[in-house]
Amino acid sequence: MADDPVGPGPDGAAARSQPPPSRRGARPRAARARPDLPRPPSAGSSSRRRHPSAPSLPLPSDSSELDSSEWPALRPAPALPSLQELSDGIRAIIRPPPPVILTAADPTLWYAQQLHDDQLDQQAGPALVTPPPAAADSDWASVDAEYAELLEEQLRRMRVARLLAQLADPQPAEVQCIICTLPLHALTTDAPCTLQCHASHAFHAGCLHRFWAAAPRKSCPICRSAPSLADDRFVSACARRATACVVADRAVTADVARQLVWDALPPAPPSAPISPPLQPPSAPTMLDPQEWAAIDGHSVFECTVSPCSHLLDVPATLKVQWASAVVDVLESIDAARVANDPVGLERGLKWHLCLHDVLLRRPPRTTRGAGRATGEIEARFSAWTTGDRARLLARWASDRAKAWSQLHRSAAAADGDADENRALSRALNLIHEGEIARGLRMLHSNGVASVVPAVVDQLKAKHPPRDRHLPADPGVTPPQVSVQLSHAFAHLPRRAGTGPSGNRNEYLRALAYPFGNAKADRVLAAYGKFATAVASASLPLWYQRAQAIATLVPLVKKPLTAAQLATRETPDVRPIAVGECVLRAIGRALAESSRDSFAHALHPQQLGVGVDGGISTLIHGTRLLLEHRPELVVVRIDIKNAYNAINRSVLLRRVAEHPDLAGVVPLLHAVLAPATDLLVGAGRARLFGDAPDGRGDSSTGVQQGFALSSGAFCIALHPELIALDAELTPFGGVARAIMDDVYAVGPRDTVFAAVARFQTAVAGLLGLSIVPAKLACFSFGADLDHHPGRIALGAPIGTIDPPPPPPAAIHPPADDDGRPQLAPHLMPPPLHGRGVLVAGVPIGDAHYVDTVLARIAADTESYISKTVTELRCDPHAAWTSLYYAAQHRFDFFLRHLPPAVTDAYARRLDAAVITAAASLGYAGCLDDPITRRRIRLPARMHGLGLRERAALAPIAYVACFVEAAEACVDRTSLDGAVAAGAFDVLEGLFGPGAFDAGPGAHRFAALVAPNLPRGRVPSADAFVDAWTAAANAAALSPHRGPLDHSVLQAGSDRPSDQRLQRAITSQHELAARDALDADIRALAHTDPRREAWLSTDSF
Repeated sequence: MADDPVGPGPDGAAARSQPPPSRRGARPRAARARPDLPRPPSAGSSSRRRHPSAPSLPLPSDSSELDSSEWPALRPAPALPSLQELSDGIRAIIRPPPPVILTAADPTLWYAQQLHDDQLDQQAGPALVTPPPAAADSDWASVDAEYAELLEEQLRRMRVARLLAQLADPQPAEVQCIICTLPLHALTTDAPCTLQCHASHAFHAGCLHRFWAAAPRKSCPICRSAPSLADDRFVSACARRATACVVADRAVTADVARQLVWDALPPAPPSAPISPPLQPPSAPTMLDPQEWAAIDGHSVFECTVSPCSHLLDVPATLKVQWASAVVDVLESIDAARVANDPVGLERGLKWHLCLHDVLLRRPPRTTRGAGRATGEIEARFSAWTTGDRARLLARWASDRAKAWSQLHRSAAAADGDADENRALSRALNLIHEGEIARGLRMLHSNGVASVVPAVVDQLKAKHPPRDRHLPADPGVTPPQVSVQLSHAFAHLPRRAGTGPSGNRNEYLRALAYPFGNAKADRVLAAYGKFATAVASASLPLWYQRAQAIATLVPLVKKPLTAAQLATRETPDVRPIAVGECVLRAIGRALAESSRDSFAHALHPQQLGVGVDGGISTLIHGTRLLLEHRPELVVVRIDIKNAYNAINRSVLLRRVAEHPDLAGVVPLLHAVLAPATDLLVGAGRARLFGDAPDGRGDSSTGVQQGFALSSGAFCIALHPELIALDAELTPFGGVARAIMDDVYAVGPRDTVFAAVARFQTAVAGLLGLSIVPAKLACFSFGADLDHHPGRIALGAPIGTIDPPPPPPAAIHPPADDDGRPQLAPHLMPPPLHGRGVLVAGVPIGDAHYVDTVLARIAADTESYISKTVTELRCDPHAAWTSLYYAAQHRFDFFLRHLPPAVTDAYARRLDAAVITAAASLGYAGCLDDPITRRRIRLPARMHGLGLRERAALAPIAYVACFVEAAEACVDRTSLDGAVAAGAFDVLEGLFGPGAFDAGPGAHRFAALVAPNLPRGRVPSADAFVDAWTAAANAAALSPHRGPLDHSVLQAGSDRPSDQRLQRAITSQHELAARDALDADIRALAHTDPRREAWLSTDSF
């Protein structure tokens, strides 16, 4: 809708009943009160009224849910009432317009052009005449006012004429609001509303709300018929939405004001020097028997960036010495801080940066065997213990020089076959180390792209420059934070990537256990003090920047085809920044301690941080809402390069505004204030090292591998997400997100406008961009093919293979009438095969879901086959990978899609797993039915643990559905505490208090009731069928479990810490074992299958 203000409905009607003004006389007061047009600058008239979307009267408090069966946009219009009297009344006020005098020299010519472009939208044709110019001595003020009066009257007549055409057409192509006579645009906060009395009785919902508020009774302004209940609720919802938009606009204004204050603070250095500002003396000024000063001759860059390879683990015989060496360094740092000794602090921090490189780098290869290498490492620790650190550093510098030379030679001689063999070797090593998931990721990875200029250009494009500085002091008084690292160190993942220094998680894990040595056992306490200093940002800026430095790895998103390889195309890459493990561990400990604070600040709109089972809640909640309200539309929003592009200054300020998160602000500020150095390639060159402006490499955004990054990003995005959710809530819709993946659900006449406002909002302070062509929308019941809101937003309908969007510079061709055609990605796709992916799970029509699942199943079959084929050289690694990882690839979809949908694909994957397992044995080893049943049992029941996915499907689905349903609506505990649900709009589907604690909770009784007005939703039918199938499979077993309850009380009376799927699976497997035991015992006594079964341990 245009931004021109409108008056209340009754005033507008009164204005039309007045006679038109004379050429020289003044208009009646009622007519003058219509400020349809802006006043020209020379007229000195009063200011314009408020926008129509801003409510001027008290808004209704009715928040009842809109009935989908009565939704205005979906109900067929009744028969057209007689319009003769109405048309006669409107024509009675139309008289021939007086001539309008405009000349090229007229000061109000801009006014006419604005009216012609904005109000008429170039559709009414030229309506202005140009008589002879006015005399030179004319009173321009009075002439100007007169011109405005005449022009306004003429334009009003044109709009009324178009309204007559609209009322006469039962299906008008272009619709105007009957009250304000302005066009009904698609992407506005004042949604268009077509009353059910006739298809042409269209209004702005805000205009209609104000008209009804001033009228004696609610009725259609045209035919005076009473509105339907759905019409009344829709208009009330639009009024509440308008209020939400006003509140959001005020919040944006206040947020901008706070950002201006934040920007006015003294700025932090954009790029802190990586070398210390001090110049330590070349010779110690006091006795230094431990030779701490030997580090003075080495730069911070040498201490931070290492070309050497390192041991994968600390040797078991040297763990005590390693912990003691770490204690020496950390206690020297603490002593220097207490004594306020900057030189000693600098030396201690530099030793901390390079200690692992000095002691645990891999010795150079020689022909004298591994014994010499082990002896050299032991000699290093002996030299450290005796204080001979100068000799340690001299040998370290020599090894570094050799490593740099070898690194450059190996990078120049790299080839594809060597990389592939190296990937297989590394995958096998990871599997043998117990890091099975990491090993398989390595095996199936598309690899790392060569660092060629085209790849570097891609990396640079994904790291935009900084446009707002960060303050030197965030102005937050953090609480006393004490970082405990014992749990964080013990649970660090093994064989994780290393930062530029080569420091490994294994070196920190080695410190997490008792040593039986007084000095070594002080290491965790000393590291806790050091981590607290890091978290409170009380260490020098140069050290903070050195710890924040990261290696940038360009992972290939999708392998190139043969044709692309022939033309030497560059693959599309995903930049992954790998930071230092010490900073990652400290951030991980701090994020874990702040988990509840993040969840409290972000729930229910954000389900990706601090929420157990948030993804499952999002998937099941979104599907239930779309099934319960088929007229609603879901729009999947893709934020481009979100983590790398978000504005750091706004992010840090919004985190600092949460008192509960004050403890994480100093560390975030220390990491984000300086521009992070990103090192690329074997030469460890900076990404923007050659930039003439000296900009930093990572000046904006956050690192995805840093534990605090996700929470901070979600806090920064949350105000815009709250505004989007508030705009959809009046209509029974929601906005929910998993990190940067946002899903908006609402009626079609409002959801696209809400997404457009969200797009504008995130592009403001946050600097994020949403590409409309990468959006996707779907609805079970709403017609989206030619909806003007969707087309205006540029959102494609979700489909299986969406056409690529055209380049921005190419405009779609015009049709025969000269009107622009829709771009291919906006054209309506086929009626079958529509849907969207919600957190990777397909939601849509049957063809869409089946096609997506077929592709996923095919990819999973290929994954299983490749895993076993590639690892055939090591059968133990192949079986371990199949048992612990490969067979579970499809389980995510079993939990989130009904068994009737996944059954055929689960059976295909069961066959693929059996084929893979049989290939590791002898021919026909798994052909016997009894053997097949036995291998399905878990190992604790003397099976092989290759569970049948087709049998697991109903168990996985009902368990996930129960847990997600409990998280969707509010729940009251026995002590009266209320846990807010993530989809409170579904309370009408489950009923109030469905999952409250205590015996009175009715749980799924309302959901599965057979006599609902609109019938049960498909998910309820699928849940009943899956629970019945799972219960029937265990019906004859004497073992008790969750399946003993009826479907109405599914999941009740279980411990809060019990995983429902595990409990149901255990009950199933006990029943299956008993049945198999009975069948085996019925075999002949000489049957080897019976002998093998009875020879196992007793049950």
